Amino acid sequence: MKDQLEGILDPKSRLSKFICYGLQYNDNHREYARNLVFDYRSSIEFYKTPAYELNREHAKIRGHILRKDVEDDVFRNDVDIRLIREIIYGTLDAEAIGCVLVRDVEKSTDDWHDILFILLRMIETGVARKHVTKRQKIIETAEKVFAEFGFNKARISEIAKRAGVAEGSIYDYFENKEDLLLSVSKFRIERLNRDLRESFQIKTP
Repeated sequence: MKDQLEGILDPKSRLSKFICYGLQYNDNHREYARNLVFDYRSSIEFYKTPAYELNREHAKIRGHILRKDVEDDVFRNDVDIRLIREIIYGTLDAEAIGCVLVRDVEKSTDDWHDILFILLRMIETGVARKHVTKRQKIIETAEKVFAEFGFNKARISEIAKRAGVAEGSIYDYFENKEDLLLSVSKFRIERLNRDLRESFQIKTP
């Protein structure tokens, strides 16, 4: 799980990846999901095994990420982190049951977007939306600085100054200058696609 989350800085993206990974694992290892939900957890011996320790480590990773996001004011600070963590795992279990027992769910991953949407409505603060605006401002400023100075001579400090943000805060959104440059390109493509959809009234599912 640590490898799956490596390099993902945006809190909502980390949460999305965490949930999607869990759903994918259920889909690809259905026998394990069945055994875990219906057999292993009902045996006291399971809680003495290395497999249980892996489950605990997985839960610690999720708990740590949620706590950091609360400290950064991305997620609400008036919610119980343990409760949210258990809601996530309970949802993954419910999806596993739907797949392997009830069989009313063909693929758990088909539901990941709805699960994430509901969860974010529970824990997201208004600050998260401000973060998106701030990130966009940094990208738009970086685009101008890169165009003016070129990539090699462009400085993060200059981008921060023109964007009106602290230099260190840029690294809350981007790993380094290369990551910021790639984000500029991605942002331009996304903006172009959005403009095209609006111009031709293309509806996306």
